[in-house]
Amino acid sequence: MKYRTIGTSPATARSVSVLSLGAMLFGSVTDEASLCVTWHSAAVKNWAELLTTEATFGGNGPGSDPDMFALLLKNLFGAKIKLITGYPGSNDITLAMERGEIDGYCGMSVSSLKSRHPSWLADKQLNVLVQAALRKHPDFPDVPLLSDIAKTAEERQIVRLVAASQEMARPFLAPRSSCSTWAQARSARSSPTRTVNSTSPNCRWPPSS
Repeated sequence: MKYRTIGTSPATARSVSVLSLGAMLFGSVTDEASLCVTWHSAAVKNWAELLTTEATFGGNGPGSDPDMFALLLKNLFGAKIKLITGYPGSNDITLAMERGEIDGYCGMSVSSLKSRHPSWLADKQLNVLVQAALRKHPDFPDVPLLSDIAKTAEERQIVRLVAASQEMARPFLAPRSSCSTWAQARSARSSPTRTVNSTSPNCRWPPSS
C-alpha cells in the first residue's frame, strides 16, 4: 500500500513516479477527505478569517500533504498562513497544535481524526476551515470544499487535481508483471471460462466494467 498522492504526484512533484518505472496502480481501499483545522483557542475560526488573520500551520516537509495543502491555500487563495515545517509526523503536528506552538494543521484525514482523536469533534476542540475532496464529507456539510472557494476556471482545475488524490486514499501497487494474474482472477469472478493477458483493458486502472 502506498500514499494517496501516488497517482497525482507526476503532475505536482519533480520526483520520478514509481508508476513511470513499471508499477501498476490497481485499486484503493477507500476514498478520503482531508481537513484544514485550527485549535479551538486559535484566533482563526473559519475560512473567511484565514483570509484576513495570520495563523501558523505545521508541516512535515516538501511534498507532504500538510505542506502542500497549506501552501496551496496561501499561494492560490491568499490565505494568511505561516508554515512551520519539519515536524517528523502527523502526531507531532497535532501535539504542537494542542500545546499552542502552532495554530493549525492542513491535511488531517477524517478517518484519522475519528480514530485517533474522537473527542475533539464532540468536545468542539477543533475549528474545521476547509476540506480537500471531490465531494463534501457527510459529517461536514457546512465546511467549504476547495472547489467552493475557487473563483476562476484555472483555480478549479488546480484544486480538482489536488483533491483527486483523496479518491485514492489507500492505494495499492504491484509490479506490472503481475497484471495478468490479477486480471485473470478478476475475470474469473464474472466469467470462469474467460481468459485475459497483460494487454487486456482489465490491466488498466480504472478497470473496464
